[in-house]
Amino acid sequence: MNVSADNTSSQEPGEITSPIFYFFPICIKCLSLDEEYQASKIIALQMLAKMCLRFDYLKLPPTHLTHFYNILHKTLTSTETEYNKPLVATLVRHSTLLFGLDLPGSTLFIMDAINAVTAVLNLKSNHVVTVPRVEATTLLASLVSFPNHFGAIEVLSQSSGNSTIKADHFKDLVLAVLLDGGRKEPAGIARCVALSSLGIFLVEEMLSKNKHPKFRDTVNVLLVSLRFNTELVARVACDMLLLLSYFVPELTEYEPTFPAKIVSTIVASLHNHISQTSKEDNLHVVESIMFCLLQWCMNLSLDDLVKKDAQGASLIGKVFKILQVVSTGEVKKIQKANPEFSQEYDLESMMSVAACTNSPMKSLYHSSEEDEEAEESSVTAAAKFVMRHLVNLISNFPSDVNSSRTFTSLQECHDLDISATEMCKDIFDSPNLQMFVFNKSTLLTVMEMQKRDISWPIGSSTIPSSTARILVRDLTGRYSANATMIYENRQAGPTTIKRSFSHTNISENLFDSSECGVINNTINNPLPSSNDQLDKMLRHIAESSPECQLQPGEPLDVPVEMTDDVTSYLEEQVKTTAAQHEQVEINLSSEQKTDFRLTVGRERAPQYSPTTLPYTLCRQLLNQMGYLSWETRHRIHLLKKTEKLLRELKHLDMQSCRETHKFAVIYVANGQEDKHSILSNSTGSSSFEEFVCGLGWEVDLTTHEGFMGGLQKNKSNGATAPYYCTSTLEVMYHVSTRMPSETEEDRHKKLRHIGNDEIHVVWSEHYRTYRRGIIPTDFANVIIIIYPLECGLYRIQIDKKPEVPFFGPLFDGAIVSKKSLPVLIRCTAVNASRIHRLTLPHFKPFFQVRMVCLDRIVKVCRMDTTFETFTAGVYAPSLADQDYLPLAAASLETEQAVEADINDSSKSRDVAKKSWPFLRS
Repeated sequence: MNVSADNTSSQEPGEITSPIFYFFPICIKCLSLDEEYQASKIIALQMLAKMCLRFDYLKLPPTHLTHFYNILHKTLTSTETEYNKPLVATLVRHSTLLFGLDLPGSTLFIMDAINAVTAVLNLKSNHVVTVPRVEATTLLASLVSFPNHFGAIEVLSQSSGNSTIKADHFKDLVLAVLLDGGRKEPAGIARCVALSSLGIFLVEEMLSKNKHPKFRDTVNVLLVSLRFNTELVARVACDMLLLLSYFVPELTEYEPTFPAKIVSTIVASLHNHISQTSKEDNLHVVESIMFCLLQWCMNLSLDDLVKKDAQGASLIGKVFKILQVVSTGEVKKIQKANPEFSQEYDLESMMSVAACTNSPMKSLYHSSEEDEEAEESSVTAAAKFVMRHLVNLISNFPSDVNSSRTFTSLQECHDLDISATEMCKDIFDSPNLQMFVFNKSTLLTVMEMQKRDISWPIGSSTIPSSTARILVRDLTGRYSANATMIYENRQAGPTTIKRSFSHTNISENLFDSSECGVINNTINNPLPSSNDQLDKMLRHIAESSPECQLQPGEPLDVPVEMTDDVTSYLEEQVKTTAAQHEQVEINLSSEQKTDFRLTVGRERAPQYSPTTLPYTLCRQLLNQMGYLSWETRHRIHLLKKTEKLLRELKHLDMQSCRETHKFAVIYVANGQEDKHSILSNSTGSSSFEEFVCGLGWEVDLTTHEGFMGGLQKNKSNGATAPYYCTSTLEVMYHVSTRMPSETEEDRHKKLRHIGNDEIHVVWSEHYRTYRRGIIPTDFANVIIIIYPLECGLYRIQIDKKPEVPFFGPLFDGAIVSKKSLPVLIRCTAVNASRIHRLTLPHFKPFFQVRMVCLDRIVKVCRMDTTFETFTAGVYAPSLADQDYLPLAAASLETEQAVEADINDSSKSRDVAKKSWPFLRS
């Protein structure tokens, strides 16, 4: 190695004579020995493959490479004789990098490799050679991306001369072997490689907008593999289906009903797993399938989920039905689901997966030394989380604010009339706050606030001066909602009729057309205006009813002529008497208005008056929602507002509501092989920056509200960072080129963040293989290394610790295109992190951690009170904590003593009444 002793600088390689040039001719001559030296020929082939198929700056001379190609072609095409089959198997075992090293003309051997792999997979192990099933499948799986990238390829034929193989025919040859491996491969790791390569093929096809005829068969193989009892195979199949859930639009273009059929088949597979009772069943597979189902439901449209099939069942109904079964364990109450895809493949032709890998599988079956009930509680928590997540966030993610937060940032201290700005014990002293536990699984904080400049779209409706806020904490997060009393406001409502009870007004308005419904009080031949009401009435009668006239054409209001008997003096006396009588009536009416003994009380409409009692609106809201009824009493309880509850609430709010991961992304330039030079990179190549942009989107660390991955908001770790999230997942990338690297302290901070990450993604443009020890760390359990090839493809190397099981979709030796690289790297890193965490002895998933916190709060802080005490606590929250609740606890203990002592009930009842006088008789 050309690295200094202190790992701080890299040097150019010197001129050396490699031992390859000494051993190469010897191996060539060894292959020409007689048949009795078969073991020597096998060793010679191993040495030649290791010398020629290596990633190194030292390139073989054309003459050496020509000799190796000649031997490669002759050996791979000599699969007919039994003598040569061990030689072919040996060469296949050590040639997995044949197409991933940019060797000139290596694609000429594609047909040779396909035929040789097919022959090797049909071999049976014996005393001479062990069949390299994993290596053979890996070699063929590395060709999945070649047809779409190269198109037609020139290859060597078994006879002399070259031939051209078209892309479609190339795909058919590769898929035929991989599909057969996914169906019948007896080796567990080899089958996992085949399933992973099928997932890569589907992604390549969808990104390339191709519709291969074997597309449906490929999905079918993944769905069938999901039902395997072996956890590793079922988990890999589940990961591939989860990968497909991000391509629902492309799948819908292929066939509109395709996504719905996939979901229905996943439901059937989940039922198959939970209905089995053998010891080989693994509950982690059930959890993985449920979260795969969750992601499919989140990516499907709501119309597809609620659409009913021929049997009248909706897709979302099937999902909730099976999740309810998992959460309760009542498997017998649900009929066996019928899968939408074929189940014709052999599900039992499996070797022991543990025999095919060095990693022990026991840690996957038991993540800790807990008993079986603890594992069942994890599955129950997963089912409950998935159901509540669907209810809360389906068609509601991302929110109109951003996708980095799925829960509210509001807490009890916000907008409450207290001076505290964070969670403290002062909030419990407020008379406008009460806390409940509902169904032993949900925490409710119901608080009342003064209205603060709230804009309501209701015109001029009357709004109370207070607002009720409900904070909900459950398995999926924390949510908030505001409520207030709103009354309907009609634009054309009834007018208020104002009437005066004075004698004059009554006489004036008695025949008003607006009051008695007269259509028109005007006449065609009006007489001189008069204020006399009798004249008005007579005129109206004559106009509207002519038959009432005494003489036709004569109005009724014409004064009668004076007779001779009536003198002018008598007329004046009558007028004077009438005026005096009217004045007497007016005076009498005025006296009656002021004399309360002679007046009748007037009913008036009640007027709105703001209440001064605290918690009034919340009390009304709780009652209207049915929480104060006797029937729901067993479902809702008060919480003890103590310092312990405060600590537990803070601890619960600190727990993540989504699965979180942090990955290191390291750029290695050409010629860099030491820690100092790699950590000093402040920029990368254009291809690297394009790859990082595909991993996620850039977020401003100073304002980011989601998962930070240990990065600081003060820009000490950079101003931005790539971030990716779904409704159940958050990923923060520690990109080495995004962090400051000017000083030694900056590089130390960068090393601290990158070195503490469990998963490293390394982009290496160096001419030598990346070594694990370049970045010194005790972590980095999985290193995913990307090597750009000159042909435009990318070779993947997986360097994992022995205790980490297999994961996909990318595998060691995979070759993928530039378009599919970011999404495959992200999914592989997430799956690697998940599978590594399951090997930890005391690991618990995030939803189970939240459930433990909720259960602890319910167990320790729940108040088991009588119905009277509960309603009193709702009426006066602050008084309940001081006076009612201690007395209620004593009351409850007394009631229990009363029920237990049946023989001496009268004595017990006396004791109970002394403790709590309001107990029911």
